Amino acid sequence: MPNNISKNVLKEIKAKEIKPKAKWRFLLKKSVVWFSFGLCALIGGLAMSVIIFMLVSNDWDLQRHLDNNFIEFLFKTLPYIWIVIFVMFMSIAYYNFKHTSKGYKYKLSVFALSSLLISLLLGFAFFGMGVAKKIEDRAIKNIPQYKELSLDLKKKLWEENDKGVLAGKIKSIEGELAITLVDWNKKEWTVILPKPVKMLQVGDALAIFGEIIEDGKFKAKKTRPWKGNFDERK
Repeated sequence: MPNNISKNVLKEIKAKEIKPKAKWRFLLKKSVVWFSFGLCALIGGLAMSVIIFMLVSNDWDLQRHLDNNFIEFLFKTLPYIWIVIFVMFMSIAYYNFKHTSKGYKYKLSVFALSSLLISLLLGFAFFGMGVAKKIEDRAIKNIPQYKELSLDLKKKLWEENDKGVLAGKIKSIEGELAITLVDWNKKEWTVILPKPVKMLQVGDALAIFGEIIEDGKFKAKKTRPWKGNFDERK
């Protein structure tokens, strides 16, 4: 019986003139699959680094000044664009991995956990090297749509001045306890500081907590350097 099957197969090969593919084709295909997998994993790591950067530079101390609970604030400020990019490239990486010679042996859950761990390691490494901030800077400067999606929500949160928050860049220093600040919308504020000016310089971006005394005048209770990117509205 096995002999008959072998003969039939040989006849079929001869009849259809099937020729074996060259070894280099298999090697090329294998190399392309692994290269694609590695590239997607690398991009996933870069996306993870930006996610880490944006979470670290998120204004967590702003939440208690607004009418949001922590969960609501978290969902408002999550970097969804980079999360989508990360998931997309990890999905492509998984597809490529499944097409390797041994990829079929591994379950999706094992691949997902392994990929997440590798991405976190790469993400923290890129974040530590300052790569994440550079990616964010370039995206904001070169992609108008990204700038709108990335900064507009943050701008709106800090524009709620009646809730005791203010953000902007120092235009001038007016003595030891006062500065002139220009906010997102080019509005100038006279800010009364809680303690004498020491390390502040013109051009510094600040996040300020306090209260409005009158229109254009703000009494600060706490100040800190601005986290992440700051870009005035044109």
